[in-house]
Amino acid sequence: MVPPRPSRRASLSQRVLWLVEDAGAHRRGLTLNEIQTYLEDYEELGALSACMVRLVRLGRVRAEFTERTTARGRRQVKCYRLEAPREGG
Repeated sequence: MVPPRPSRRASLSQRVLWLVEDAGAHRRGLTLNEIQTYLEDYEELGALSACMVRLVRLGRVRAEFTERTTARGRRQVKCYRLEAPREGG
């Protein structure tokens, strides 16, 4: 179950985690560009990228390469998914 949407005053990390968790409920990872698009307030790509690096290092999300269909054919893109909780932790 996806938690309620965080307020606009929530930290960037909280808002990003909510988006990634919501996408995970639909069995889909999000690209950095999609995350930037779905955020209600525009975030600069540099700040968003740094946030994602922190979340990956903390083990909250994982980054993986996925093949996606685009207007120019298929290509590999980096997607972010919620990290599964560890057993016994």
